[in-house]
Amino acid sequence: MKQTKLYKSKPNFKKYIKPWLISLLSITGLSGLLVGVNPDLQKAIGIEQPTTSRIPSTKKKPTINRSPEGIETAKIQRVVDGDTVELDDGRKVRLLNIDTPETVKPNTPVRCYGKEASDFSKKYLTDKVVRLVADKESNDKYGRALRMIYLDGKDTSKPEDSFNAELIRSGYAKVSVYNPNKTFEKPLRLIEQEAKDKNLGVWNCPNPFNE
Repeated sequence: MKQTKLYKSKPNFKKYIKPWLISLLSITGLSGLLVGVNPDLQKAIGIEQPTTSRIPSTKKKPTINRSPEGIETAKIQRVVDGDTVELDDGRKVRLLNIDTPETVKPNTPVRCYGKEASDFSKKYLTDKVVRLVADKESNDKYGRALRMIYLDGKDTSKPEDSFNAELIRSGYAKVSVYNPNKTFEKPLRLIEQEAKDKNLGVWNCPNPFNE
């Protein structure tokens, strides 16, 4: 008994499309109309799917890198005052958990040891590539990033190794902590007490913070 075929063979599209039509479509660019309409037809008449190439971006990236642990590496472009700097990506960074005497606040006189604190920060931070560590709250109400700053070679797991701590240790700053950023408070308080005991810097001034 002869079996009946239950399927049909694929149609030979080349048999039905004249060569002159294929050439016409290729010359005029209309072959793109057949792309995606029928893959078998596309393959049969020799039309290939067009491809696109990526143009590499020429946009300059700032000197900043975020590690898996959330530690940023960035370049400081300038020092505003003792406890505020500006990065080369345009962000302003307020050194976390510290306060130095005012030098640039509008309608406020330069406070005792304010210039010394500013000069100290300019000496060690200007044009330096540093590592930045945040606490629970990343920015203050003025939009400045709140960060511990670490110079090259310092251990970012130790608050006492930060430049913030160095300002306190040298008598150029006091501890200033606001919730919820209290992670680094304890070691900074110990350093502050040592500076107070030695009457260093601001602790020799009658009213450096106008409190």
